Amino acid sequence: MPADVTAVVLNVTGLDSTAATYLTVAPASYPPSVSTVNFAAGEIRANSAVVPLEGGVTRVRGLHMSTAEQFAALSNGELDVGLVREHPIGHDLDAVLVAEEPLGVLLATELAAKLGGPDGLRLAELAGLDWVGFPRSGSPVWYDEIVAIFRSHGLDIGPAAPAGQSLIADVKLATVTAGGAFALAPPGWSQPMPDSATWSPLAGNPLSGAPGPSGPRPRTGATSAI
Repeated sequence: MPADVTAVVLNVTGLDSTAATYLTVAPASYPPSVSTVNFAAGEIRANSAVVPLEGGVTRVRGLHMSTAEQFAALSNGELDVGLVREHPIGHDLDAVLVAEEPLGVLLATELAAKLGGPDGLRLAELAGLDWVGFPRSGSPVWYDEIVAIFRSHGLDIGPAAPAGQSLIADVKLATVTAGGAFALAPPGWSQPMPDSATWSPLAGNPLSGAPGPSGPRPRTGATSAI
């Protein structure tokens, strides 16, 4: 690269993610305020970017991590910004709410037609089905909140997912379409849906995911994507 180059034009593509995430491209010591490209699970998205060079160095990090893993990385200085499902405990990390998304359920299509009502599907109607959920170790507070809401509606969710097990979209859909189980998903879930599975809203919106950025207090250095 010529010594007098001050910026580069890049095409940044995100693909094959198992969850909604984003990529940020920036000089190593310049924290940008926006992402370069956002993409949902299973989606392929591209965007162009003009990136200033600082001493010939540009750093790109794209990571998908659980809330607990992000908290650990933020505390260890391995990550500067994360997108988490719960507020961190203590005073070392800070977080703000950026979005709320009412969660619905993924069900086998025939079962959804049988259980659903005009206002959506009521949680109590899912009694007797297993929940295809994430491990508690990934986001303990959010997991406990979901389980408490399930139990308040008479649901026994079955055995918990093993610690460290990833909730892969294809596995989630395969388990749901086999019958006897349900999974949670936001509206407009971008994963391609087979005819044998469908998304249904929950009546009354009893569950709401609330992701928000978290980082050390104060935040310094380069911004890393989750």
